Amino acid sequence: MKKVVVFIMTAVLSLSVIACGGKEKETKNDAAKSGSNQTAASADTEAAGEQKYKNLTVDADKKEISFEAVLNGTYFTEPTRHAIVGEDGGNADKSMFRAKAYNVDFNDALEELGLSGDSNVSMDDMSASADKNIVNTGDPLEFFIQWDGQEEIPFKDVIKADKDFDWNVVFTGNRDVAESTQAGCFLCLDSCAAGIAVNTLPVGTTAEGGTQFFANEEVLPDDGTTVTITVRPAE
Repeated sequence: MKKVVVFIMTAVLSLSVIACGGKEKETKNDAAKSGSNQTAASADTEAAGEQKYKNLTVDADKKEISFEAVLNGTYFTEPTRHAIVGEDGGNADKSMFRAKAYNVDFNDALEELGLSGDSNVSMDDMSASADKNIVNTGDPLEFFIQWDGQEEIPFKDVIKADKDFDWNVVFTGNRDVAESTQAGCFLCLDSCAAGIAVNTLPVGTTAEGGTQFFANEEVLPDDGTTVTITVRPAE
């Protein structure tokens, strides 16, 4: 009788070991399949070209960044120092163009292309007069604009002023101030502590009695038109 009991217990244990081994093997197979599926999903995402930034496209091969913006016709007749500001930024209503993207993302995208700015203008500098010659420094940029029916043209062509002005745009590297102030500035028409890119006229150039900038109604389409702005490193 004891021999029969021992035999039965041995058989049960053997079956248990076999069952556990089979389950472990199945679990490993499931994990392998899951890993393969995740890898495939990741590859599909990369292949689909999913954008890293909202409403802002980076083409590393062409070394260019593009985004859409909406023309604000108010500045056909009123002066402003703000060329492009994000639509959610504090200065959006003061700008010729309201970008659909975020200016901090714009900063990061420029860095992704290997560009840098010196972030050398402080908020304290913003009260300086133009004769102090405080200007931003950084890698030079070129801005272009296009819209339906209009091929790409230099952004400078859509800006006019009450006097002659130089056009030399740089990447400022003002990420920290841009993020803390949430002003939203992509491109300012004179040097600035918060803009991600600026035309390197001295701080204070656009102050009262200085240069007055306007959107060029003779070149631009109607108020409210969506345009595409493209930014590249200057050659």
